[in-house]
Amino acid sequence: MKARVLLFLALAFFLPGVAATPWAGADSRAAGSQARLSLGGGMTIPLGAGALEAQSTAPAVSGGGGATFQTFRFSDADAVGIESITLLTTPFAAGVRLGSAVRIEASTTFAQGSLSRPGGEKTSVSGLTDTRIQLLTEVVPNRLTVSGLVSLPTGAAEFTVEEVGLAGAVAADLLPFEISSWGSGGGVGGGVAFFQPAGSMGIGGSVGYTIPGEFNPVQDAEFRYRPGAALAIQGIVDYTLENRSRLALQFNWNRFSDDEVQGVNLFRSGDRLEMRGSWAFTAGAQGSGVAWAGYLHRSEGAFLDDLRSRPSQGLYFAGAGLRHSWGGMVVAPTAELRVQRRDDGTDQGTLAGAGLRVEIPAGDVLVIPRIQLRGGSVLIRDGVDSGVVGVEAGLALRFGGGGR
Repeated sequence: MKARVLLFLALAFFLPGVAATPWAGADSRAAGSQARLSLGGGMTIPLGAGALEAQSTAPAVSGGGGATFQTFRFSDADAVGIESITLLTTPFAAGVRLGSAVRIEASTTFAQGSLSRPGGEKTSVSGLTDTRIQLLTEVVPNRLTVSGLVSLPTGAAEFTVEEVGLAGAVAADLLPFEISSWGSGGGVGGGVAFFQPAGSMGIGGSVGYTIPGEFNPVQDAEFRYRPGAALAIQGIVDYTLENRSRLALQFNWNRFSDDEVQGVNLFRSGDRLEMRGSWAFTAGAQGSGVAWAGYLHRSEGAFLDDLRSRPSQGLYFAGAGLRHSWGGMVVAPTAELRVQRRDDGTDQGTLAGAGLRVEIPAGDVLVIPRIQLRGGSVLIRDGVDSGVVGVEAGLALRFGGGGR
C-alpha cells in the first residue's frame, strides 16, 4: 500500500496539479491576457481598470461551452515511455447575477484522455472534473470583492496504477493541457480581493484559502488521501502610459500544509512563487496587442516519513498576441515559449507554439474557433531526450459575456 501512496504523491509533486491545483496549467498558459486575481482553488476575479465595474454590470445570465482536442506525440517513445497523449475536453460554464452586487458562477468539464505506450499498450480515462460553484459579492462597488467556493467531487479521483501515469502526464506544467486533473475530492474555500486606482496607476491584491476534500487516489487501496490546505496571496500593479498602453506586474505565492494519508502527515509540497509582467498596447486603428513573460518556481518538497527531498523546479514562459478587427470579426494570432527546468537536471524541456483564434459574432452568441501548433524537446535524464510535437484545435461558444 505504501508504495502506491508514494507513487501517487511523487507524481503529484513532479507533475504538479494532480490533486491540489486543477487549473494551474491553464493559468500559466493564459498569462498576458486580462489580469485576474486568483483566490486559490480555482477562484478568480478579473482585475484591472474597469474590470470590477464590468463584473457588476454583466448580463443577468451568461455562459458558454465548447470542445478542445489536444494531442502530443514524442519522437523517441522508448526513451520517454510514451508514444502519444491525447485529451478531448468539453467545458461548460454559467453565471447568474443577483442584483447589482452578487454573482453566482458554476463550471465543470467533461474530459476524455488517452496515453499510448511503445508496444501498443493504451490507457484511457474519461469523466467529469470536479464541479465548481463560486459566489462573488462586491462589498465596496468596483473596489472590494469577497468570494466563496464550493467544489463538488463530481470528478474521477480514483485511478488504477496505469491511469495514474496518464493523470500525471496531463498535469505536467510543460504540456499546456486544458485541465490538470479530473478530480481532487472536492473542497471549500474563500477569499477577498481589492483594486484601488490612483491616477494612471492601479494597485490590487488578494488573499484566499482552500481546504481540499479527502479521497482514494488509487483503486483497491485501503487508504484515504487529503491534499494539504492552500494559502494563496497575490498582488498586482497596473500602470497606464501616456500613449494609452498599459504595464502590469503581478506576483502569486502559494503555500501548502502537509498532505495526509489516513490522518498521518506524509508529504510536504514546496511553495510556489510566480512572477509575471505584461504590456498591452494599441496596434493600428483597429487593433491591439499584448506581450508577457514570467517565471513559476516550485521549491523542493519532502516525504515526512524519511525526510527524502524532491528537487525544486521552475517554468519560464513568454509570449505575445495581437487582436485585429476584420470584416466584423476579430482575428487574434499568438506565439508562446515555455521552458521547464529542475535542479536535478531530469524531466525538463522546452516547448514553443503559434496559434490563431477568430471571434465571430452570431447574434447574441460569440463563436470562437482556434488552432495551435507546438513543438519542442524533453530531457528525461542526462543523454536521453526526445522531440515532441502537438496540435490543439477548439471551438467555443459564449453568450451574455460568458467565459470572461
